[in-house]
Amino acid sequence: MELNKKTKFLIVGLGLIGGSYAQALSEEGYEVGAIARREETLKQAYEKGWIKHGQIETDEEYISQFDIVVFALYPHVFIDWIKENQHCIKSGALLTDVTGVKRSVVYSVQEKDENTSKKSR
Repeated sequence: MELNKKTKFLIVGLGLIGGSYAQALSEEGYEVGAIARREETLKQAYEKGWIKHGQIETDEEYISQFDIVVFALYPHVFIDWIKENQHCIKSGALLTDVTGVKRSVVYSVQEKDENTSKKSR
């Protein structure tokens, strides 16, 4: 994937780390969207110019427009989010996370991805 100013980023989780990513990416001129738990969080990020748009609900049409998805969630929340919403992410999108614990997350996500890939063949 080539990174250019048309690349759209989705930040899932706008806490300290997710908000920092949103701020830095927006300052570099990228389009940044977000999914957060609270409307107030989205409003603050929007007012600061860190995001162009955001949602508190997961919506397939919204999620599927992004090229890179950055997960800034606790590991167990990340795993649950992937289980429930992986189908919404467009094919070829790059996924990355900034959770602190990787081992259990990687195995669970790879297992889910392998099961999804087998179904699509």
